Amino acid sequence: MRIRLNDIPVEIAENESYFDAAVRLNQAEGALAVMVKGETLSLNAPASHGDAVLLTYRDEEGRRVYERSLRFVMLLAFETLYPQARVRCENSLGNGVYVTVRGLKLTADVLSAVEAKMREITQANLPFTLVPTSRSAAIRYFAGRGDDDKVKLLKYRPYEHFRMYECGGMMEYFYGEMARGTGDVRVFSLTLLDSGFVFMLPDPANPAVPSPYKPMPKLLSTYRESARWLEILAVENAADLNVGDEVKVDTFAEGDHVDVTGISKGKGYAGVVKRHGAHRLKESHGTGPVHRHAGSMGSGTDPSRIFKGKIGAGHMGAEQVTVMNLDVVKVDSELGIIAVRGAVPGPKGGLVFVRNTAKTIIEKKGAAGISANPQKASGRNPQKASARK
Repeated sequence: MRIRLNDIPVEIAENESYFDAAVRLNQAEGALAVMVKGETLSLNAPASHGDAVLLTYRDEEGRRVYERSLRFVMLLAFETLYPQARVRCENSLGNGVYVTVRGLKLTADVLSAVEAKMREITQANLPFTLVPTSRSAAIRYFAGRGDDDKVKLLKYRPYEHFRMYECGGMMEYFYGEMARGTGDVRVFSLTLLDSGFVFMLPDPANPAVPSPYKPMPKLLSTYRESARWLEILAVENAADLNVGDEVKVDTFAEGDHVDVTGISKGKGYAGVVKRHGAHRLKESHGTGPVHRHAGSMGSGTDPSRIFKGKIGAGHMGAEQVTVMNLDVVKVDSELGIIAVRGAVPGPKGGLVFVRNTAKTIIEKKGAAGISANPQKASGRNPQKASARK
């Protein structure tokens, strides 16, 4: 059978794979997967008629395969060294991935041990084996391993069978193709960062070396804010919040400060005095029936127009208003009620959005009084002004 691989004709046997064809053409070095008719396939897939293109790290889809395979290697290293740890790949960070670890205090020595184990796994060139698995079998496997997040995720997936991968005695669920073996993902580096670490992928311009880590404080600040909101909502995984779930009032507690957003009461068409608090004219002789009018709109000759934002009569109310820094007085979980001290926008029965305040709360100090310090004047002489109440 003849196929075209990278626009080169090649004769292959009926049971040979794309990897065999790549070896025959001396193009297997650096190949991670193959693209056939717009679909990414494993190099282990049986070769079929048609044109195929080898994917390397220089291709976008090839980089996805590399990252996916390297994640498996990282998880296998943690499972081997620290099985009690729960590893979470959080966000992309430059040309790397930010990872957090729970159930284990992450130190430089721990990270060095993990990196050494990962290099040992890649040197062994263990194969990634595709294992089609039923939903019930996958759930039983992850439940026995204590991966509750994956159990929840698989329960909500609308499929009865999943593509699981096995490597080094461990199985994992990944959506997409993997490299042939761990020896194809030998270029990486680990960098300790905050409460987690970043594993850096190869440099796209030079895949033989890992990309350097470049600090991104603004992006990290955004990720921390997102993590704070997830903590407030008690959501850690995608499966923790689903359609129909209820966010209860016990998300807040007494003493919290909140911002309340709602649609204000509609007042209809209102004049400039009521709508903007403009000054009215006197009612003495000569004023005429214009004492509540807007008055001058601006100069006539120059600029010969009215500036944007000039106050005037118009529709008042029925707009989104946010009242900030209100106090939560009481939270009743049974009745589903939050008692807030302050002006809540909107009519009775209106819909409002309550969130943690964006303001920085500074605790006030105690009231001034007579100092107990005998060295102070107010402590020695109560008649002084600073000692009076």
